[in-house]
Amino acid sequence: MKLTTTPQEFQTSSLQLLRAYPASTKITITYHAATPGKGTLTLKTYDPVSGAVIKFKTTKIADVGRLIAGLHRLAREQMGAPE
Repeated sequence: MKLTTTPQEFQTSSLQLLRAYPASTKITITYHAATPGKGTLTLKTYDPVSGAVIKFKTTKIADVGRLIAGLHRLAREQMGAPE
């Protein structure tokens, strides 16, 4: 498992995994609220065939916007759509 430290690193690593295994790679998003207004957002890209896992966790709201924009690019890559 690779734990990334920035949204950009997560996006770059996830793109590499999607390009290597486009049919089987999955992206999941989970949110756990500790208290109202506070929580942890976790994104995970994994491929069950190769066993590769890329993970990013954040509690910063600024990272959430960057991640949502990055997910758009990852989704287009997974669909095979041009950028």
